[in-house]
Amino acid sequence: NTQIAQLLGELDGLQTITDVEQKRDLESKVCEALKREVVSTWVSDEIRRNKPTPENEAFGGLAVIEQSLWHAIPKYLSALNDCCISYLGRSLPIDWSNIKFGSWMGGDRDGNPNVNHKTTMRVSLYSRWIAAELYFKEVDTLLFELSVLPSNDDIKEEAKKIQ
Repeated sequence: NTQIAQLLGELDGLQTITDVEQKRDLESKVCEALKREVVSTWVSDEIRRNKPTPENEAFGGLAVIEQSLWHAIPKYLSALNDCCISYLGRSLPIDWSNIKFGSWMGGDRDGNPNVNHKTTMRVSLYSRWIAAELYFKEVDTLLFELSVLPSNDDIKEEAKKIQ
């Protein structure tokens, strides 16, 4: 894959940067791009030996969501919010999003004889499992981050009310 080779070359070229923060930031961006490229290569098979099942197609689509979009969309929205603050002087509303997803995975019944109610149920349950796992990881990360923050008087007062 030429894109992977190019990204590895960029990563190698970062060794000449002396500013530690700039180097770390660029390394992080290149590594994320590299990770997305590798994952997209893993989930695609340019030479399919067998026709994929509807479940296989759904699992591949969910892998793209899990490995790429789950991380890329928050970064995009954060960058967009930063631009709004810089140029408009205000943040985006907390519940705002200009990205919406819909999926036919496991439910494409308009002529595909391999998709039935059992297929839809399996894909739906797997999708829910992936979503729950992704949210669990985020909450777990958030709990860790919050547990290492220093306490202040307001937090201590709220904790006393709960006890």
